[in-house]
Amino acid sequence: MKSCFADRRTRNPQGFTLIELLVVIAIIAILAAILFPVFAKVREKANQNKCLNNQRQLAIGILSYVQDNDETFPLASNWVEATNLSSDGKIFDCPSTSTQGSPSAPEYGMNAFLYDVDPQSGETVGAAMGNIDDPTIVEVTTDCRGTTGDGSVDADPDRRKLIDQFTNPFPHTYSITGFGTTGDARHGGGAVCSFVDGHVALLAATQLGGNMSPYSIPRSGGRMYVNLSQTKNYADAHQRLYSAFHGGAFHADSNGNLGTIGPNAGTPTDDTNFSPSTGWTITGPGAMELYPWAGGFVPTGGGTQTLMMNAEVTSNTTFVFGDVNVLIDGVPQPSTPGDDDQLAMQKAFLFDNPKHYVQGGSLRAYSNYAYASDGYGNPYTPKSWIPVELPSRGKRFTLPGTPTKIHLEVKMVQGGFWSKWPSGQQWIYSAGGDPAGDLTGSCPITGYTQWKLVTPDTTITYNGPFVTWVYGASYGKWLTVPTGKLTIKDILYSSG
Repeated sequence: MKSCFADRRTRNPQGFTLIELLVVIAIIAILAAILFPVFAKVREKANQNKCLNNQRQLAIGILSYVQDNDETFPLASNWVEATNLSSDGKIFDCPSTSTQGSPSAPEYGMNAFLYDVDPQSGETVGAAMGNIDDPTIVEVTTDCRGTTGDGSVDADPDRRKLIDQFTNPFPHTYSITGFGTTGDARHGGGAVCSFVDGHVALLAATQLGGNMSPYSIPRSGGRMYVNLSQTKNYADAHQRLYSAFHGGAFHADSNGNLGTIGPNAGTPTDDTNFSPSTGWTITGPGAMELYPWAGGFVPTGGGTQTLMMNAEVTSNTTFVFGDVNVLIDGVPQPSTPGDDDQLAMQKAFLFDNPKHYVQGGSLRAYSNYAYASDGYGNPYTPKSWIPVELPSRGKRFTLPGTPTKIHLEVKMVQGGFWSKWPSGQQWIYSAGGDPAGDLTGSCPITGYTQWKLVTPDTTITYNGPFVTWVYGASYGKWLTVPTGKLTIKDILYSSG
């Protein structure tokens, strides 16, 4: 006879123990931790595809407008109407945002720099399709984070208008004046962009605003572009250059020191340096400081600076583009190219027509301090050039022939790591140990420079280190011309 207790145990098996339950919960948590990021990536990929499709439709609408408008783009202030898609609100909504975009508040913006200025009337007009050299690199639309800000607060109305023209041409509109300003890299650190040729792509943050074109979106709002052949006369060219830069041109005195010729220091009154047919000429020894008037555009302690120019040079022309030149008694000095130890001061690019070479990033440092040491065991001779280690001398390339026409593109990425020389120690400056006198509080740092030089005979490119100063990183960059003539046809400069 079976026991009733045995039957009861058979009919009522035991439940989960606490340990078993905790193990199951832990397994579920681990699976969730693994799967949730996967689901998030899948969701973001779907959002990216939706965003790509939206901007493809917007680009088609704008390019259709261009075809019907004598091959001319609409102004960025009117781009939504120009698409003829205002009835479809979903096209203006990016699914990667938490808000709902609409035609009146789109989450995309048009490239604010797809415009020109009529040289006769001075009016802002849409860019002509035929003026865009490479449609594959010029953006039409991209992700937008909101409206542009107010215009410049400069007290001079003419200069204010020109500053806005270069940096914020359409205030309070859904247009893109730069990545880091109104552009929004919201897709995993990248942004979707449509381009003039009609293609659409997702760009990584390092690719945004990296192209040297007067119509490209810069990395920030600190940009300037002047095509001197489109200016009416000397006064017009002078105003555009001086309104965008801290100074338009500099010339040396009898001692070789560069004296400012700018808005507050003896502005020239004739057209000695300029004509619309040739451009703006800097005669050596002289220089141009590239420094936007509107404050905050040149980043303190680092950032990216870009320069593009088309120019003509003479057979004896040497010029340097780089960071603030070494200050001697507070005066920027013209560089003097020489051998490998004495190539210039702080530069991303050196051009030497007489000696038929160009040089990558390098540095030449001057000591104006009275002590025989910097206080950290680094000896040097007072009031002399400080020797630098080989890595700080950059790289030299042979320049075929003696070109008269050049196209130059330079990008400097400042900030990276402290440089150590001449005896293996860092220069950590203080009031009691400053080997460069006027650069108190500075320390050399190594950044990165990338440039391309195109002449009728060759194309030379360089990617490598660039040595600069922490103190100088917040100042404008310089085009220094020790000898010969540099005649600029058009020039683009941006910082951010």
